[in-house]
Amino acid sequence: MKMATRLLTGVVPCWLFLLAALLFPRTGWTTTIEDLAQEIPEAKLIWEAGNNIYYSTIGNWNPQQIMPGYRPRWSPDGSKVLYSVNDRLYIMNADFSNSQQIITGINTGWWGCAYAWTRDGTAVTVLMADRRTVRKIDLATGEHAVIYTDPNQNLAESVELRADGRFLLMFQLDPNHVLVWDLQTQSAVPNAVNLSANCTPAWVPDGSYFTNSQSGFYRPIRRSNFDPTGPSMSETTPFVGLGGILPGEGMCHFSRISNDGKWLVVSGKPEPSDPHYDVFIWKIGDPQQNVVRLTTTGGQSPSLHIPQGPVDPPTAPSHLTGELAQSPAPSLAVNVGGQSVAGWQDDFLYAVQGSVFDFG
Repeated sequence: MKMATRLLTGVVPCWLFLLAALLFPRTGWTTTIEDLAQEIPEAKLIWEAGNNIYYSTIGNWNPQQIMPGYRPRWSPDGSKVLYSVNDRLYIMNADFSNSQQIITGINTGWWGCAYAWTRDGTAVTVLMADRRTVRKIDLATGEHAVIYTDPNQNLAESVELRADGRFLLMFQLDPNHVLVWDLQTQSAVPNAVNLSANCTPAWVPDGSYFTNSQSGFYRPIRRSNFDPTGPSMSETTPFVGLGGILPGEGMCHFSRISNDGKWLVVSGKPEPSDPHYDVFIWKIGDPQQNVVRLTTTGGQSPSLHIPQGPVDPPTAPSHLTGELAQSPAPSLAVNVGGQSVAGWQDDFLYAVQGSVFDFG
């Protein structure tokens, strides 16, 4: 009680407060959801938590559980949503109606699940369950085409075409490696820096660079510039972390850039020991302390769209019943030290140096 009184009356020397500010810099986040609501009120966000899809606008922040599903993705124009349930890939309208299955037999799990829209929104790319085949699905005709396959690969996380449709961004396991495949020359783009162990890569909408998570105990977001004329990719440079005014902190996965190229959303933890991942947002170019935490009870694989006009927040439509609504959640078995551990996003197991993951 005496200490509390001294703190309130200012008896404690001011240098203690300066020391506390240096020792605990994460408290320095300066932007709030209310601030975002003034700047991008119509922005709409979807994400996944507990194998359910959630939705909210930024201007009227009120997360709503919509339906069972995993890793939702807005189409480039914001009119459709791509998502999966187990090994099935679906597409539905932006109001979460008219859900249609477009393919089965896709890869599943925290690392394995990978699909993306093409930049013009006419097709999607998806990693199949063999982990080495990437298909492109024409949404107008329903036709499938294999655009990449390699029996020696073990792919995961990303199979996304650049805006020009020529370069396929992928992530290879064993060893971890960012891979950009040139569909025109049928060869890998030179990667002198190897981008070793930098995971969850994603293109910025105009294809001028891609983001990826840094390897190591802390995993902030980095970026690599891309030159299609070479073609070539640059060495990764720091982009943003979750450590407030202390750079280079946080465990970040599955960062995505908004359709207007101005905002980054990511699932992450300020500290690796935090109990679950949450959704964060950052205006590209702002100071790192302006990162905003949007969720506090868990959130994965966010996707942000900035529409041209106001958006009414949809609710779970009544037609979502039956097989889709009752589908069991996907599961992932991770073998650690010879033991199989069933786990999922909120209890994600990560490796420190010397640990071995067998994604079987």
